[in-house]
Amino acid sequence: MTALKLHLRVLEVHRKTLRVVSLRPQLGARFSTNYYHDTWHILAGVDGADVLGRLLWGLAFQRQPGTLILIDGDHLRR
Repeated sequence: MTALKLHLRVLEVHRKTLRVVSLRPQLGARFSTNYYHDTWHILAGVDGADVLGRLLWGLAFQRQPGTLILIDGDHLRR
């Protein structure tokens, strides 16, 4: 298994420090969402599920206040 490389940006917004974790553009994972039975769902293929699982597993051990995950750009599909 190879290391999961991510971007980490530390921003200050309204005097609060936020740690924004985002995927690198060359990562092939793609995600989508749908709203069904009053609940939002994240949809992904096998590669996307693997990336999301590894990302959330790693963040579970960090527990840094103000950390958020940003998935945008080419990683989103309609």
